[in-house]
Amino acid sequence: MMPARGMAFAMVGFVTAMAHGIWHDGIDAAPSIRYTLTPIPATADREGLTRVRIAVDGIPEGTASVRFQMPVWTPGEYRVQNHGRYVRRFGTVGSAAPCEHPDPHTWVAKTNGTGKVAVEYEVLNAPPSIFTENVDVRSRRAFYNGTATFAFVSGRTMEPVSLAISAPPGWRGPITTLAAAPGVGSPPEAQADGRLTTTYRAATYEEMADSPILIGEASHRTFTEGGKPHSIAFFGRRVAEPAAHLDTFRAIVRAGREYMGSLPYNNYTLFLDSGGRGGGLEHANGARIAWTEWMGRLRFGRFVAHEYFHLWNVKRIRPAVLGPFDYTTPPKTRNLWFCEGVTEYVAGILSLRAGILNEETYFRDLAQTVTTLANTPARRTVTAEEASLRIWEDGRSTGYGGLSVYLKGELIGLCLDLELLRRTGGRFGMRELMRDLMDRHAPPRPGYPEDGLRHAVIRAAGETMGPFYDRLCRTTDELPIAECLHSAGFALGGDAIRGHWISRDPGASAGAKRIAEAWLFGR
Repeated sequence: MMPARGMAFAMVGFVTAMAHGIWHDGIDAAPSIRYTLTPIPATADREGLTRVRIAVDGIPEGTASVRFQMPVWTPGEYRVQNHGRYVRRFGTVGSAAPCEHPDPHTWVAKTNGTGKVAVEYEVLNAPPSIFTENVDVRSRRAFYNGTATFAFVSGRTMEPVSLAISAPPGWRGPITTLAAAPGVGSPPEAQADGRLTTTYRAATYEEMADSPILIGEASHRTFTEGGKPHSIAFFGRRVAEPAAHLDTFRAIVRAGREYMGSLPYNNYTLFLDSGGRGGGLEHANGARIAWTEWMGRLRFGRFVAHEYFHLWNVKRIRPAVLGPFDYTTPPKTRNLWFCEGVTEYVAGILSLRAGILNEETYFRDLAQTVTTLANTPARRTVTAEEASLRIWEDGRSTGYGGLSVYLKGELIGLCLDLELLRRTGGRFGMRELMRDLMDRHAPPRPGYPEDGLRHAVIRAAGETMGPFYDRLCRTTDELPIAECLHSAGFALGGDAIRGHWISRDPGASAGAKRIAEAWLFGR
């Protein structure tokens, strides 16, 4: 997630049968948990509204009731939102008796010994969060963030579910990452009231909740890269040059594929909300970003690169606590500086290799980041790990105590990359570290433990990388940025008052030049 120059976070859905898997191409068994989503368009005298129905079968004999809960947070947003605040009229279908409502995010429906139950509720248009739109139903369009929309059956988030989306008459049918695998979405069925209903299946509630849904007024452009279909769904205000945005996105995808070696999804959709609210939030097979004209190609490309690289770092390469999720309890990890900040670091590298940034612009931006950290007093009192662990106390999803995990994490990523390349003669850097973590920890494997990143850099370049890692992440010592840049034949000049600059050293050794080439343009 990212608020300004970079935005991203949001976690991953997992295949039920594997406990920690990534969703697959199809699900044979009919799900026993079935959702129906019905947007009610806004009118001149009424805001838009949403109805959700959940039917649950196969309830064990003797079970008197079923608990339904709304998430209190959204993966990728490190702040409590309490999505249940925007739910009303939660009741059992076919019964006048209301559901019990023991706390703001929980409802309890009685089964009456039938082995099944169906509930229905309404969701008001919910305000955007820092990084994404939540529920926004207008007269000709609706957008949904899954965690703000769908209650889950307590204890059953890892089971297959189906989702029937009922589009109002005259609206374009759904655009959703649930359609990522061929054959997932069923053909639309016409209803008596003129609505078209399309049914999808997801391997888990987590997959469904991690799949944005856009219905109605929108345009769609596609391309193929690495044998995989990619698309941009444009909605909101008119975008003057959609083809240019598609070209920028395609360049980022190509750079990401070259960096990581493959594309780990069936297809990918970028939801571009022109003039939209909130910042940007990544999903396993897509991302939604709020775009404005002032961004320009450079800012747009860097923004997209950040959200796009999250499909690896966070969605698949993730701390163990980030999946499967407890949607009612905020997860805590000391590694968000890596999840967010190193993603922003790699976004810069991808933007350079994609040709969106030239070398001069890349180093100008990097020097500005150095200056910003130098003018952040919290760098002297808060470590990167503490800023990560206590981020929930901040309320802004950026870090604790005034230290941004994006800012310091980006420069830790720089130092780790250059030091690994120096110690291995240019053979192993951040790219190889990411590939190693992907091989070891992407689903269906468990996420990495709290010290997993430290172990990974030690595996790569020896035991002495441990103290170097500790200096970067676990102390408030100044980062060795100048020394690391020097190893690649670059000089860091300036200061916090005048601003910093980075330039090539004309007297750099042949070894330093090899490291620079590996760092900036790959091997």
